[in-house]
Amino acid sequence: MGYRGLSGASEEVGLTPINPTTDKLNFTTYGGLGQFVQGSFSGLVRREQYDTAGSSTNIDTINVSMNFRVRHV
Repeated sequence: MGYRGLSGASEEVGLTPINPTTDKLNFTTYGGLGQFVQGSFSGLVRREQYDTAGSSTNIDTINVSMNFRVRHV
């Protein structure tokens, strides 16, 4: 999972879950094609930041708790 351009930044950030046995992924809505999938995630992740050229600029480990809503394609 990851995100791009948070707070106007041009770099990308990748998040890799570290412990699948303790990380929690919950789906609250799972719509059909063209509809939305919603839920939440919490757990310890490895965060790796990349600059606009694709080079890794920072790696650390953080606790994450977030909600998501994405279109099912």
